[in-house]
Amino acid sequence: MNIAVSIAVVAKKVLSFLLSNKKGRKFLGYVIGITLFIVLLPVIALYGLFGWMSDGGGLDSALIENVVPSEYREQFEQYDKQLSEIENTFSNKGLTQTQINQAKMIYLSCLIGRENGEDFYQKLAECFQNASEEKPLLDCISETFGVTFSDSDKEQFNKIYGD
Repeated sequence: MNIAVSIAVVAKKVLSFLLSNKKGRKFLGYVIGITLFIVLLPVIALYGLFGWMSDGGGLDSALIENVVPSEYREQFEQYDKQLSEIENTFSNKGLTQTQINQAKMIYLSCLIGRENGEDFYQKLAECFQNASEEKPLLDCISETFGVTFSDSDKEQFNKIYGD
């Protein structure tokens, strides 16, 4: 019993010392946070591995529902439909995954709102099919959709995807 009482007295003095100044409280907060993380790590891992099986939503939809405001969620769903349509059209035309990714990036950067036009996805795919050394892809898109790319935009695009 004397050992338990001694440990309790020492723990009380250490705790009062840590709580008495700002650095001590900060240290105590880190210790508690790290301890909680270590204790909850198995739960986080299990949810990450098997959370997608629960209600079909998984972590991504739960995160979007809880963090993203409702007016933006509708826009995400809208863009998801458009990006899926780009992927379907490009796949049907036999274009590569790299070209699909390029088209998605171009759509998100400068073509949002133009997809309501006649044959938007077909025209976008034709830009990729007709691009050549003489007429680069971004020039085809500029000509077809009336958008302009600055030199820095072109440089960034080429840096990401190559010439």
